[in-house]
Amino acid sequence: MGVMSTSPDDRAFHIDGTALARSLAGLGELEVDDPGTGTGGLAQVFAVSGVGLMLIADDQVLRYVAASDGRAAELERAQEDMGIGPCVDSFVHDELVQTPDLLDDPRWPRLGDRLSGHGVRAVMGTPTRLGASPVGSLNVYRDEPYVWDDSDVEAVAAYNRIIENQLKWQLAAGKQDRLIGQLQHALENRVQIERAIGMLMGVERLDAVSAFNRLRATARAERRRVSEVATEVIEGRRLGA
Repeated sequence: MGVMSTSPDDRAFHIDGTALARSLAGLGELEVDDPGTGTGGLAQVFAVSGVGLMLIADDQVLRYVAASDGRAAELERAQEDMGIGPCVDSFVHDELVQTPDLLDDPRWPRLGDRLSGHGVRAVMGTPTRLGASPVGSLNVYRDEPYVWDDSDVEAVAAYNRIIENQLKWQLAAGKQDRLIGQLQHALENRVQIERAIGMLMGVERLDAVSAFNRLRATARAERRRVSEVATEVIEGRRLGA
């Protein structure tokens, strides 16, 4: 079954029940090393070209976890490498972020340049949370410019809640795999990192994404954890430009 039609007459019918059931079944086997798990059916469930899931690793950096196709994977990798984009903003600001055309959006010109020619145009990211804390972002894209409407937002948000519940269940069950271990460690350090981001925003007049990337870049350059650098910032360390 292919991607559903998006003509005005059937805009209300976004969800393909059969594809939804298959995709939800796949979420039960969600693993960090299985790029297709849980997302391959989502492009069929909703009227989108592709889907990706990014989650934080234990260094608080968003990592590409799963994608429905190569273009979605390239979108995730580009944002992971550059630390910018709608999915990064969605995670850092803990809110829905969308663009009708990534290639013509002044918020992320470098990302648009990198993805030019890859068939990724309209993008929407919604934060994936555990408890009150965002731990990643579920992202959908279309291969042409497109203005997302309320039914798109509601449908993707509903699916995202299923992912959140699945991750919560795996944590509560004490499932021992790399993904769950990374999320557990990341959650334990989240408050400290949020405090450091807030301090960088105030002292250096940075926005939240820039402050997050300053921590990330410093940790990467020093081959240390982001949480360690965050602790030093809270204790008064000034980071280089």
